[in-house]
Amino acid sequence: AYNLSALTIPNNAVCTVTLSVRGTTAGVKSNTVTGTAPSQFSGSTDTATLSVHDAPAIAKAFSPATIAAGGTSTLTFTLTNPNAFTALTGAAFTDTLANMAVSSAQAVGGTCAGTMPAALANGATALSFSGITIPAGGSCTVSLVVTSATPGVHPNTASGVTSAQTPAAGANSGAVNLTVGGIALTKA
Repeated sequence: AYNLSALTIPNNAVCTVTLSVRGTTAGVKSNTVTGTAPSQFSGSTDTATLSVHDAPAIAKAFSPATIAAGGTSTLTFTLTNPNAFTALTGAAFTDTLANMAVSSAQAVGGTCAGTMPAALANGATALSFSGITIPAGGSCTVSLVVTSATPGVHPNTASGVTSAQTPAAGANSGAVNLTVGGIALTKA
């Protein structure tokens, strides 16, 4: 709460008071100012709104989560917008593939509008997506096919998501494993 008093406004002039505020919960917040003195301002009001956005969430999954060496798996990123009052635009995230790569040149799949790049090169490992619109209060997906010839359990984590409305990234995806089976041959 603010109570400003003893302000002097010169004749035929405008007086502006600026205060920094910080949203503590997501949503559209309304704030009303009420004049109290002098008498010509008493009871006059004006209202402004401020939209406070929560950062989007990201989850990822491999399907199937276990492949044979040289096999393929569909990697799907699910981006979720917790803000029911507006879509998030210009969303972006990255993912560095370790012990796996994009399987052949391909178009990027999924349901997210505006995803850039729209295509990936065979063997790419440094993924960087941007331009995504996540619907208000909803989610969308970005998907691609990966392969690996390296047997073992390979954890992979995507970065948190930024957007035009939420420039600070949300939490990352957490590590998700792609298990690659192999055959060991020994001779005695």
